[in-house]
Amino acid sequence: MSIVGEWQGPFPGTKVVKLMDSADGVACYFYVPVSVPSNTVCNGHEGCTVQYPSGVGTVSCVKVREGENAPKAPAKPPPKR
Repeated sequence: MSIVGEWQGPFPGTKVVKLMDSADGVACYFYVPVSVPSNTVCNGHEGCTVQYPSGVGTVSCVKVREGENAPKAPAKPPPKR
């Protein structure tokens, strides 16, 4: 997963962070307080991750598209006449 966006949350002192996993087409949204210390850890070939203390904030994940590794659907045969 890689960070693709960060926005101010609906309440003062909060933010929403969006992460995207292109391999399986899943996007996750983290809603966290800004005042909570976090660490951004970057690994050259895997991108960056944000680490928060456990038990802080909420997370929601949704499949937004087919991933790069998804099996391809077989081609549909032409309609019979």
